[in-house]
Amino acid sequence: MTTEEIHFNERLSITNSSGRDDLGEYILQLAHQRPYHIVAPALHMTRYDVADIFTRVWASQKKSSSKSRQNARTVLRDKFLKADIGVTGANFLVADSGAVVVVENEGNARLSSSAPKIISPLRY
Repeated sequence: MTTEEIHFNERLSITNSSGRDDLGEYILQLAHQRPYHIVAPALHMTRYDVADIFTRVWASQKKSSSKSRQNARTVLRDKFLKADIGVTGANFLVADSGAVVVVENEGNARLSSSAPKIISPLRY
């Protein structure tokens, strides 16, 4: 959501292939929509909406839509492992110690900040 908050996604999509690391953001990327909420970006979509999106996307890629969650996880993990650059934000920063705190629910912040060759923490 960091790149969404600072309107960096549009710039990335012009110059390169960018991908979202969160399942909700990935669903919205496939649907060509913007996030509904910062914590739950695809909250406005029903499970049927998501199933339709996955069926449309994976039918063209010959993936089974019956295993949507596993397909999404496989696609997202593959993006992490192939990424050259990772961008991550922080929930809060501690000036005295220099600590950076990132709260996550899918384990993707750790992958964004450790798997790619270049790590770029955005701080504002």
